[in-house]
Order: sequence, then structure tokens, then C-alpha cells
Amino acid sequence: MSQELSFQDWMTKVNNLASKKMGVSIMDLPDFRYRDEYDSGASPAECVESLMEESGFDALLEIDQMIDRTEAAIAKESFEDQLARDAAEDRSVPEPGHSIPNDRPGFNPFESEPGV
Repeated sequence: MSQELSFQDWMTKVNNLASKKMGVSIMDLPDFRYRDEYDSGASPAECVESLMEESGFDALLEIDQMIDRTEAAIAKESFEDQLARDAAEDRSVPEPGHSIPNDRPGFNPFESEPGV
């Protein structure tokens, strides 16, 4: 990706990502080997990961990676799987073959108002 971008455009993307992930501009961080990262073909995201590691933002990097893994796992989950999981967790719906105990004599769940 860095081959498609000029160094200046690449640095703009690095700065935007750093601001988003760390809450600070690259100008607020210690010196870093940006040109070496660019020349090696690193993407702006890869550069920011290296920057975070070297700048002491390791905990934020770990959290960011956990979020990325979670988002990827959620994206893989099909809609049907999600519906099945939600239905299995819903305890208000009886399983097939089980009935809801009737503890109110004369109660008919299909009537809008009892006795009508």
C-alpha cells in the first residue's frame, strides 16, 4: 500500500491512525523511524503498531488488537447462527415439549382481556 502513496500522504495516514488509536499526534511522540518503515513497504497501520510498541502504548495496542479480533469474529458469524444463539439464551420461550405452568386459574393467554 505504501508504494501507491507518496511519503507525505503515507505520513498523513500514519498521523490520522495514531491520533485515532492513541489520542495524540505523531508530533507529540518521540522520534521514530518513519522513513525506514515507509521504505520497507509497511502499511500505515503496521507503522502505527510499531510506533505504539516503541512509544509505550503497548496496553492500548493489545486492546486495539483484541477489538479487531472480536470485530472479525462477529463479522464471520452468520445471521442464522446469531438468531439460534439468541433463541437459546432466551429463557422465556419454552423448549419444544415443555409447557408453561398455569398458576392463574381461568387465564387464557390468547384473550386480550381476561373474561372477555
